[in-house]
Amino acid sequence: ITALINDGRSKPSDKSKAQKEYYYCVSEDYSVFSLLNIENSLFYKNINDIYDELEISFSKNPHQINTYSAKLKENENIHEKLFLPFVGKHMLENALACITCCLQLNIDIVTIISKLKTYVPAKRRYNKTFVNNTILIDDYGHHPKEIKATIESIKQEYPNKKIYIFFHPDRPKRLTKFAYDFIKTFKKAKKTFIFQFLKEGKEENNAIKSVINRKNIVEFTEEAIKEDYKDSVLLFTGSKEMKDIINKITKKLEE
Repeated sequence: ITALINDGRSKPSDKSKAQKEYYYCVSEDYSVFSLLNIENSLFYKNINDIYDELEISFSKNPHQINTYSAKLKENENIHEKLFLPFVGKHMLENALACITCCLQLNIDIVTIISKLKTYVPAKRRYNKTFVNNTILIDDYGHHPKEIKATIESIKQEYPNKKIYIFFHPDRPKRLTKFAYDFIKTFKKAKKTFIFQFLKEGKEENNAIKSVINRKNIVEFTEEAIKEDYKDSVLLFTGSKEMKDIINKITKKLEE
C-alpha cells in the first residue's frame, strides 16, 4: 500500500503538493484497515476522495485485512479466554487484525498470543495515573471517533464513575468541520473543558465557539482546577500534551 507519512515539517496547500514535496511513499506487503474516518481535510475533499485512494491501494497490495470481519480462529481451533492487556472494542479489533496479519506471515498462534500479553501501549494512548479514587487518563485522540472510542473504553472499565474531558484541539478547521460529532461525543461526559488553540485568532475563536456555550461543554479556565473530581475519571485528550494542567489537578487531588 502507498501511505502518506508526515515528516513533521509540512504545511501542504493541496494533496498533490503534499505527496510530492512533503511526504514519503511507503510500499507495504500487508495493510490493515481498522477504521475509516473523514479526516485530513487538507488532503481529501470528501468520503469519495478517500475511497478513490483506497482503490488505488487495493490494486497495488495483494493482502488487505479488515478488522471488522476478523475472528480469533486458527483452522479448526478456537482460542478462548485470550488475555489482552488493554480495554476497548477498538483495541480488540486492532488485536484481531494483528493476529490475522501474523497468521498470514506464518507466525504460530502460541507465539502471537504470548507477545500480545506483553504489549506496551504507545505514548499517550490511554496512559493511566491513579490519585486515590480518581483516575487520570492521558490520550492522544483528537478526532471525535477516537475520543468516542476512548470514552467507551472508560465506561467499560469504570462503569460507575463520572467522566470529565479536557480537550486541547489542534486545528480550527477540524473542530469546525466536525463540530456536531465533537458535541455529540462530549455530551457523553459529565462535563467537557475546551482549551484555547496555541495560536489565537478569528478562525480559532470561531472554532471554539462552534462547540462551547452548552450546559456541559465550556471553555477551560483555571477555575476548572478547583472542581471536585473525587472518584471520577479525567480524560485529557488531544494531540497537544497537557502535562501542566495534569500536574496541577494531581496536586489538588492529593491535598
